[in-house]
Amino acid sequence: MKKILILTTLSNRDSAIAESALVLALKLQTDIVLLSTFELIEPESVGISPQSTDDCHTILQSRLKVEKDRLAELTTKQPNIAYHPCIETISREGQLAEIVWQLTLGGNYLLVVMGGKKSGWNDSYLCTELIAVTARSNCPVLVVGEDQMIQF
Repeated sequence: MKKILILTTLSNRDSAIAESALVLALKLQTDIVLLSTFELIEPESVGISPQSTDDCHTILQSRLKVEKDRLAELTTKQPNIAYHPCIETISREGQLAEIVWQLTLGGNYLLVVMGGKKSGWNDSYLCTELIAVTARSNCPVLVVGEDQMIQF
């Protein structure tokens, strides 16, 4: 079965985007994969103690489980829903676009869903990620604006 890949930073805005993707998954009867990535920084460059990949991975997995459980609970609260998607989580170290490319290469994904915002003076990170993900993804990418959430 094809899946919807949801890119999340586990922020409040991304939780709303995940809910929008959940609505799509219910309508399309597809499963969901929540993806959150992290890039380790050189500790010496910012004067902090070394980060551990295992620590970052453990923290992300814990937060992803909370989001997974929240989405699963939302599906049980909806009346007249016959399909309940399987919700998986993935946390990886690396560049987001590269990870999306690797995951979507096998053709198991119907759609990638990510967030976007209309404007702001500090959009360089968002635009860079958006362009990179859309260029590297092997399936369509849906960018959900913060004022365009899909409701149940």
